Amino acid sequence: MKGKRRIGAALLLIFCLVAAAALAIDGNATNGTPFVTHEHNWIRPTVVREATCSSTGIRRYYCTGCGQTKEETIPKTAHSWGGWQTTRRATCTQTGQRARTCRECGTTERDTIEKEEHKWGKWTVTKQATCQETGL
Repeated sequence: MKGKRRIGAALLLIFCLVAAAALAIDGNATNGTPFVTHEHNWIRPTVVREATCSSTGIRRYYCTGCGQTKEETIPKTAHSWGGWQTTRRATCTQTGQRARTCRECGTTERDTIEKEEHKWGKWTVTKQATCQETGL
């Protein structure tokens, strides 16, 4: 009796292994049903979410053979900067500052403006030199 049970269990195990080898169950299939494996034929990429300068986008593909879908990340785009605006004018004693803002997300970028050169005027005598003192 034990021998017949072992043979029956062994036959059932072999049957399950053969059936599993013949069919592939794709865990990503939309309906979860088994199907014969195949090369996916990805078509119709559709943009689910556009990429912006502050977030990535999503592109989705569809397989004509099994109906499975896959998604792909679309990288962030570059900022769409407006022009530079001077926020503090540079002088010969202090640096200045300028800023620009992204037209899409509102992010502000700041930059330092280097100090300006001194603008020297003409020399003027403030004190006449004498034979006993130097002048200024």
